[in-house]
Amino acid sequence: MSAEYPSVCVPKDAIIRGYIAGVRYVHAPLRFRYKAVWSASKQKYVVDVKALKGSDNEEEQADRITAEFAAEHLVSWDAVYPDGTPVDISADAISNELYEPVADRLGMIILGYSESDIDPEAGEEPEKAPSADELAGNS
Repeated sequence: MSAEYPSVCVPKDAIIRGYIAGVRYVHAPLRFRYKAVWSASKQKYVVDVKALKGSDNEEEQADRITAEFAAEHLVSWDAVYPDGTPVDISADAISNELYEPVADRLGMIILGYSESDIDPEAGEEPEKAPSADELAGNS
């Protein structure tokens, strides 16, 4: 099986590869790896965001919670400043340094609400997942 589509059964300690395509003249692509998100942590995120309903700066606070969630799950990324200096993984960097549409997309991918783009440098094409017969040795 390929790393792109390993299985629908994802181990709790899985590290998943992500990619956000660059937009010409706007921003560079972003490659990253993140810890798989499971329902308990996603549920806490949803509760925290819903608790903001009607509060002052609701959207800004929700963006901050999303940045904190993303930073907690990120393992690595290739984000750099224009001078080539690496950007540290932190909620502050996600909130204040990344281009806002990139930060939003990063959060949605890590939360599982958006699919990662296909990384043109990832190598092989994704393999077809094995059938139940193949898994049972009946091929």
